[in-house]
Amino acid sequence: MPKLTGGATTAEHKIATREAMLDAFIHELHEQGWQNVKLQTVAQAAGVSRTAVYNYFPDKSALLLAWSTREMDRFLLLAERELADRENSVDRIEILVKLTLVEFSLQRFTGIALAELLSAQDRENFLEHIVPLSDLVEQLVQEGIDAGTFVDSDAGATAQLILACVESRRPMLMAGDRVDSVVATTVPFIMRALGVSWPTSSPPIPPIGLLTIGRIAGMHFDLPPIDQQAERLIELGVHEMAGLSAGDVRAAAAAGQGDVGLLTVHERLAPASVLASQLVHKNKRGFIVVDMADVDLFAPTEPAALPDTAMYLLGEVDRGDHLANWSPDEALPAIVEADRTPLTLTEGIHWLLQRPDVLERGKCFMTIGSRLRKPDGSFDTRTPAVWISNGTGRDGKDNRNAPKVGWCWWGNRHTWLGFASASDRIPLPN
Repeated sequence: MPKLTGGATTAEHKIATREAMLDAFIHELHEQGWQNVKLQTVAQAAGVSRTAVYNYFPDKSALLLAWSTREMDRFLLLAERELADRENSVDRIEILVKLTLVEFSLQRFTGIALAELLSAQDRENFLEHIVPLSDLVEQLVQEGIDAGTFVDSDAGATAQLILACVESRRPMLMAGDRVDSVVATTVPFIMRALGVSWPTSSPPIPPIGLLTIGRIAGMHFDLPPIDQQAERLIELGVHEMAGLSAGDVRAAAAAGQGDVGLLTVHERLAPASVLASQLVHKNKRGFIVVDMADVDLFAPTEPAALPDTAMYLLGEVDRGDHLANWSPDEALPAIVEADRTPLTLTEGIHWLLQRPDVLERGKCFMTIGSRLRKPDGSFDTRTPAVWISNGTGRDGKDNRNAPKVGWCWWGNRHTWLGFASASDRIPLPN
């Protein structure tokens, strides 16, 4: 009988295997394009046989349908959570429009474009996954009409027009336009179409979506159980680099068993210079750029204050795709306002040691919790980040596809870099 690597029971194993196949499929779709996606490569990426894939999905169209359904379920879960404590119809529509636009900004292709590649029957099935969102918008519009907040209209037709308006903004977001800029033009247009005087005189709602959606979108990067994370660090020899015993690491993990988070060794014991080479992407080892020899001098800033303990947990780690194309000086206030904390460089590396697949070409991250303070007290404008090398320039062609620890200027924006953050840091007993 095969080993149940995806869960303690057969049912859990099947769910985990199916999820791994869907994750592998979307990665191949991003990397290769629809025409070049092969079930064999999906199987290899998921760590299963091609026959196993066929047991779940007869073809790649079935994979696409299952993935799109999963993504819609995830989005509706997010919407349900955000709408739960809102009673005002205007707030509810505003929230849903914002969430949808942020979701579009995370995507690399449109559903409509993919649907055109499918057979007529598969296309019909694929587009059915949009129906729950359409129903939700219609429900919110009808609630507003019934309350006298929105102008009287056909709720179903109005919902379709709202979705068409939002859909028209997708190409801008996929091209790298900032989400907040698109929101600023789209929301007022929709509100005025609904007969709402905009801006309203009521207090503005909190800027949801920009970080909340990131936590939900990041659910596909679920971390292994803490005891398994401990064994991974021991396997890589991180404990020896840090001057800890395997027993120390296991004891810390045992102390954190009641919590969920990323098991992290304090950077004073395991700095970035010794951890970077443990990163792996496509069989290439990680490296630090040549003009960052002072990497270990980048220290945690006040918003990223570390516990004093040798090991600690990071809660709800998120890659920050929703902040792509923001500069660090723009992203940091948004992270802090959302009551989150930016990751330091070594924390970002720890995350990749546990989940190497978090690092994707075009979807990498900065770690603005680490800054280098100059002798005059000001910060160096270099800002640490981790991405995938193209093997050009001083990186060297041998480093193509290798994980790269480098830096970007504090005031610059990059469409392919998010801002990694966490909810909190939980100290573990020494």
